[in-house]
Amino acid sequence: MHQRGFSLLEILVAFSIMALSLGVLMEIFADAARNADLARNQMRAVALARSLLAQTALDATLTPGEHAGTNGQLRWRLRVAPHDGAGMMGPGPLLDAWSIHVSVGWGEPADAAARSVALDTLRIRPRAPP
Repeated sequence: MHQRGFSLLEILVAFSIMALSLGVLMEIFADAARNADLARNQMRAVALARSLLAQTALDATLTPGEHAGTNGQLRWRLRVAPHDGAGMMGPGPLLDAWSIHVSVGWGEPADAAARSVALDTLRIRPRAPP
């Protein structure tokens, strides 16, 4: 008498294939979630860096120095320094050039997975009267 259905071996093979496929799919979804988290943190860091650059560049009294702080999970460092004029024609006798650098990082600083973004700008300002 011939019986219809699956043998135990066929069911074990089918479950093995399904388990491997689910493992691969879970890894793909986990990578996508990590990439989305990285992209979100990077967008927040760039937005903060641009905001700090804009605030500093609009400041009427640029003074050399460094400032640092935190904004939630983001750490930022801002450096303002007179620009040496290398690679450009001098700004002129009535103008000063200022270099503004902002770096924003996230993650644990000692962690190899810590990430950061950095933005730089050059600001030309009228020279303060003597």
